[in-house]
Amino acid sequence: MREGLTNSWYRALHIPDVDVIIDDQELRFMKVVSQSNRSPAYTIWNPGSEFSLCDCTWSSLGNLCKHVIKVGIFCRNRQLARPSFAAQMYHFFMYYRMLNL
Repeated sequence: MREGLTNSWYRALHIPDVDVIIDDQELRFMKVVSQSNRSPAYTIWNPGSEFSLCDCTWSSLGNLCKHVIKVGIFCRNRQLARPSFAAQMYHFFMYYRMLNL
């Protein structure tokens, strides 16, 4: 398999939505079922944010894992995600600029 087809983004696209579990009413965390052995579910804290964290080995090494990417896609598609910090700052500065024109 080519390297471009084995990255976290590509792998996240192959995780079915039914394997994403909304485990908290306040969306503080979500879970993603393991695709390799179906037994463990990885916990993603702060889902849908650019500051999401996962408890998988790949993420604990400081990498962006497929579970965080999948939850981000899942949240965006269902409008569950909060606006990103960058988007909030952009809108704040555009609003401030508009007031000062």
